[in-house]
Amino acid sequence: MKAIVSSAKHNFFYYQIIAIILCVSNFFLYSKSFFIGFFFTLLIIVSLKVSMKNKILLAYFMYFVFFQNYFISIFSYNLLINKGLFKFLHGLNILIPVFISILYLLLKKQNKIFVFKIISLVTLLAIYFVFGTYQYGLNPSLAYLRLFLIPIIFFICGLFFQDIEENFVKQQLKIMLFAIVIVGICQFLFPKFTTYLLNELDYFKIKKGVLNLGDLISFHKRNYFLNLSIFPKLVRVSSLIKSMISVSYFITIISLYIYYNENKKVTFLFFVIALFIVSSKGAIILYFTFVLFNKLRESNSYSLTMLIMTLFWLLTIITGYLMHNEHIVGFVAGLKYIFTLGNGLGFSGNLSNVALTSWDGVSLPDLGYWTRFQNGSESVYGVLISSLGILGTVYTYTLYTILEKSRNVLPIEREYIVVLSVLIFFLGIFQEEAFSPYAIGLSMFILGFTLNKK
Repeated sequence: MKAIVSSAKHNFFYYQIIAIILCVSNFFLYSKSFFIGFFFTLLIIVSLKVSMKNKILLAYFMYFVFFQNYFISIFSYNLLINKGLFKFLHGLNILIPVFISILYLLLKKQNKIFVFKIISLVTLLAIYFVFGTYQYGLNPSLAYLRLFLIPIIFFICGLFFQDIEENFVKQQLKIMLFAIVIVGICQFLFPKFTTYLLNELDYFKIKKGVLNLGDLISFHKRNYFLNLSIFPKLVRVSSLIKSMISVSYFITIISLYIYYNENKKVTFLFFVIALFIVSSKGAIILYFTFVLFNKLRESNSYSLTMLIMTLFWLLTIITGYLMHNEHIVGFVAGLKYIFTLGNGLGFSGNLSNVALTSWDGVSLPDLGYWTRFQNGSESVYGVLISSLGILGTVYTYTLYTILEKSRNVLPIEREYIVVLSVLIFFLGIFQEEAFSPYAIGLSMFILGFTLNKK
């Protein structure tokens, strides 16, 4: 038995080394030429799938998709002369999942209703993407096409890796969790040294326009803890992900998935670490609502628990609106387009180029800092409804039915995995980042993988 366990551990670390070498080689090629890099990516995925090296493929996929910004930062010096390629490479963590999703739908026999829903949803988004590109330009429209594809595509990617045992996936996520946390703590305690090792100066020089190490350290210390000025400004780390809020979500989701049923103290420890090195309000809400939801579920039915939580969200929305919270202002402002056909992807949101004008191009009333929230910015659903109008409800309903059907399939002791995705689904009200690959993408991947075991 010990020999088998030892062999499994040896194989696991062997797979990690191979996957990391493949990722480094792949991104090196991307820094030279996108087309060569992309061809190499497709070659790796197809060859590993055909040769049934599914565990190496999973490790490669996980590192490639979730640590892509770190690999880009390694070769940022080569990308200084090609900022267009630098920006384009950040879309790889949706482009590769799209390719894998297509492979899954082609290779596996599918439920026709499920396939119809997926194709209809993608077609709807594609139509609004084309219209948005014509109206507002390619970059913002592409950014929000990516945002709204993430939950569906990552769910299918989870289904894709059905032949791998759950313990291996947990080990894979665990090693990534510890890598993020260790690097994050080092960056929190020794920001200059760690920033130098991560080559973040070249990376953020392109991405944010920082000029020197001092500017970069100031960028990481730009906010007070929990945005309260009574606290000193602390370093907010970006770790290997290069996105502060995403780091917090990533740590919280993986620790809840792996440790919540085994050791709740460990999940709380990881939450505290994420709290101090990032202090993201979204991840704080996720952790406490997750714990509250599961406590309620232990003594009530799922339906009653959902009713209680829905009332909680409504109370939060009302309170936020009365306090003029920008996330809720954006959510409510986006809802005013509910009875229209929308304005196209790229019309609103933090990444929009036209966030300060109305649908007909007229400048919005000047409210200073609050001006851009009048079209739905800072809220996934504010952006969704202002972009798709009444058809945004089709998107929301389709995503929710996937979550609900998943819950009906899984046994009650696995229900907490659905709860993770459900809560992030609701967190989209308050943050656009909730629908990033590192938040709802990660949780939907875990859900799809778990669901396929049933």
